[in-house]
Amino acid sequence: MKFKKTITILITSVIILMSTITSTTATSYQMGDVNNDGKINVTDATLIQKELVGLINNYYGALSDFDRDGKTTIGDVTLIQKYCVGIISIYEDYIFIVNNRYHSATLYRYFGKDTKVNVPNYIYDCNCTVDLILKGSFLNNKNITTVTLPASVTKIDNNAFYNCSNLKTIYSYNKNLLWGNSFVLCPKFQSIEFM
Repeated sequence: MKFKKTITILITSVIILMSTITSTTATSYQMGDVNNDGKINVTDATLIQKELVGLINNYYGALSDFDRDGKTTIGDVTLIQKYCVGIISIYEDYIFIVNNRYHSATLYRYFGKDTKVNVPNYIYDCNCTVDLILKGSFLNNKNITTVTLPASVTKIDNNAFYNCSNLKTIYSYNKNLLWGNSFVLCPKFQSIEFM
């Protein structure tokens, strides 16, 4: 009887442990990991390509939208390939283009939902300082009202904030910040304020 009770407790413990492991794995999906193997790699890029040419019918859904622009395109495949070879890095709600030679990172895309955004100064994953806000980085973002840029950011490309309908103010810690036509179709935009 004692042996039977011990086995029952042991089996129950294993079942509880396995259900915990299964539920943790099931909820830890990562954007770009379309086959859910826990890694973003060339296999994921290939599966998205097959989806795009119709060999697979939208099997991967939202996980294939690597740049989080609301649609799956060949651009997502290209970004995954660049991610695999270390050309881009994902940090918090941002995608950065990485220049390992100069230890610099260019903001490629912000995909968060915050109204007040603080662009990071440094990306620890790749040992890079953020220095540029690329064209289209905040494209069509309806949420942001303010963006704070660190002193390391020296330039905002044209159309970086294209059609950001609620953007009001950019705060910059770099008094020598360069920008041009960066705020096209930003009707509420008022100013760049230097800190």
